[in-house]
Amino acid sequence: EIFLKNNRRMMPVVEAGTLVGILSRQDILKALI
Repeated sequence: EIFLKNNRRMMPVVEAGTLVGILSRQDILKALI
């Protein structure tokens, strides 16, 4: 149960990291253009 709870807590962090990565990539593409 503890393991599952830890995974559930980590998922939002991972999703936030991917969102930040996507936004940063878009900013870099805009800067290049």
